[in-house]
Amino acid sequence: MLAEFEREFHVAMAEADDDFDLARVDVVVRHWWLRAVLYLDREAFEHTVAVTERLETGDESDVHRARR
Repeated sequence: MLAEFEREFHVAMAEADDDFDLARVDVVVRHWWLRAVLYLDREAFEHTVAVTERLETGDESDVHRARR
């Protein structure tokens, strides 16, 4: 995963070097930060996978519970 992050980060930085727009860098860092946090916390990772799988089948019970 590190090599993929580094590749995406370097591409975003190169694009930012052309126009000074750091939005692409921010998108890459935010995307990979979440993956890194979940990778380090196995319980959070498993919970996220389970919620995602339920959402993909139309079960929105987690969404409704979070809104209360």
